Amino acid sequence: MIEKILETESGNVHYWISDQIDCGRRTIFFLHGLTASHDLFVKQIEYFEGKYNVIAWDAPAHGASRPYKDFSYEKAAIAAAEILSENKVDGAVFVGQSMGGFISQSVIKRFPELVKGFVSIDSTPFGEKYYSKSDKWWLRQIEWMSNLYPDKSLRKAVAKQITRTERSYQNMLQMHSYYDKKELCHLLGIGFAGFLEDNSDIKINCPVMLIVGEEESTGKVKQYNAQWAEDLGVPITWIKGAAHNSNDDQPELVNEQIEKFMEQIFPDILDNAKVLFYTPKGDYGNLFYDDGTVAAHFEYLAICKYEKDNSFYLFMCNENREVETDELWPSIEECMRYRPAGDNSGDIKWLSKTDDTYSNYMMAVEVTFFSGGRKTLPAAGYRPDSVFEGYNESDPWGIYFVELEADSFDKPMPAKIRFSMQTYHYHQVKVGQHFTIMEGPVKVGEGRIVEFLID
Repeated sequence: MIEKILETESGNVHYWISDQIDCGRRTIFFLHGLTASHDLFVKQIEYFEGKYNVIAWDAPAHGASRPYKDFSYEKAAIAAAEILSENKVDGAVFVGQSMGGFISQSVIKRFPELVKGFVSIDSTPFGEKYYSKSDKWWLRQIEWMSNLYPDKSLRKAVAKQITRTERSYQNMLQMHSYYDKKELCHLLGIGFAGFLEDNSDIKINCPVMLIVGEEESTGKVKQYNAQWAEDLGVPITWIKGAAHNSNDDQPELVNEQIEKFMEQIFPDILDNAKVLFYTPKGDYGNLFYDDGTVAAHFEYLAICKYEKDNSFYLFMCNENREVETDELWPSIEECMRYRPAGDNSGDIKWLSKTDDTYSNYMMAVEVTFFSGGRKTLPAAGYRPDSVFEGYNESDPWGIYFVELEADSFDKPMPAKIRFSMQTYHYHQVKVGQHFTIMEGPVKVGEGRIVEFLID
């Protein structure tokens, strides 16, 4: 690891990075918590250096990245993005502990394409709904309340609260030694008040892991994570014998979990083609030699696209996500029709690499509007909700009529529609599928997908 400095108008930001960046490896960016430094991740840096490209920093206004004027999460997110750009790294898995999780989400908010995965360690979510008025009020009182403690008592109380092992406790005290009491209290204050300023509802499209120490007792971290996990649809990974600094309390356990997470992240590029969709690990058939023996077993599928090529490639990959063979198709939909020989188990689950994949897609449909549903016929620009057969009965999806010339009720007519919000819905539906057109709870029409179009 070598130390580098990012120069900004507010101050220099110090960071440590692998001696050589290997473009064939993923990058992990470690972001420490409030009042700590990159030393919080010393056990992770030791473990992952050599396996992945590694970056760790002293966040703005922390450790060696001082003096730093007017800290904000926006500035921190921009600095993180500039570090990646400066080192020609197109993205990283962000591993953020506590405040580092806030900064990671601040990067997701502004530069989502840079975050290939997010590991939250004892952090809490961005989102207005999670924090009550009381929560926000107390977070704004941290600085003056911290000042009420005698200096040594404050340092010991904070370190004891967030650690469970002696080594981790001493490491936290050592990291606090950067600051005098005034600076320490001010950091605690701006760390939480600044979070409230930057907090907003965000959409996280990358893979996420939530790690929480079983003995976590800082504020409402456990409560927030329980709701966060439910909203994201991911489990909480509990770390036995750990508190708020779980990666420092139990580094071996946390390293094991981060490594598993890294191994599950599908590559962005396969054989120089951009990955658009991929499957979870599974049984997707075999490649055979001429004599009938198995040459390779397919454990992953990927739909990919080469630059300046309008076709789509279905890659059949082995357990190491290496391409064994491929098929060429004119559309994503046809790639998704693939089934292993003799497999009648149903649809294959496809995961989207990016929400931008279908940004220029629309659907040619045949629709009928009910005479008892609306008083007047709609026109192009109409934005109702929709329920697609077998998918979203309890959660209607918004649609937008790009083209529509309706001349009578109760009669099928052609139209073109788009999903008005989440573009990933395109890979959940298929040609021939029926849907209901809704205005609130009222069924005003029905339709059927005829084909997918690229604008």
